[in-house]
Amino acid sequence: MTTNPVPFNPPKPILVWDGECNFCRLCAERFDSHIENKVDLIPYQSLHQKWPQAPAEDYASAVYLFTPAGKSYRAAAAIYRFYAEYPWRGWAFWAYKRFRWFAVLSEWGYRFVANNRKIFGRLVRVFWGKSFVLPTYCTSAWLYGRLLGITIMIAF
Repeated sequence: MTTNPVPFNPPKPILVWDGECNFCRLCAERFDSHIENKVDLIPYQSLHQKWPQAPAEDYASAVYLFTPAGKSYRAAAAIYRFYAEYPWRGWAFWAYKRFRWFAVLSEWGYRFVANNRKIFGRLVRVFWGKSFVLPTYCTSAWLYGRLLGITIMIAF
């Protein structure tokens, strides 16, 4: 975590990612599929058009998260801080701050994935298909409710 030398306090947290990276785009779509939508996701290629006061960083090498408090997080810390915005998902950020070994292991894992984005992009497509967004289960919930009602009507 660092404090920005130039004041950059967006109204809500901003996660900046590489818009030219296919794996990054898949992950950004998944992050953006959270219902609460508490964090803005912006590719770094269009960051300075929307936020000219944003600091100049090496956005192509890692994701960055900027908070309204003026703090910035990079790489694994940014991902964990992103999830800390949502209920019941802040445990990883807590562990990252508390345990040095967890932070080192997380940064190593992040760097490994970042250096092999093409391979991990293919793995995501193999295991999840074209869409990596969070499932909503709308159809199955609708179907389950109807079938449960029919079962109750038949039983009684």
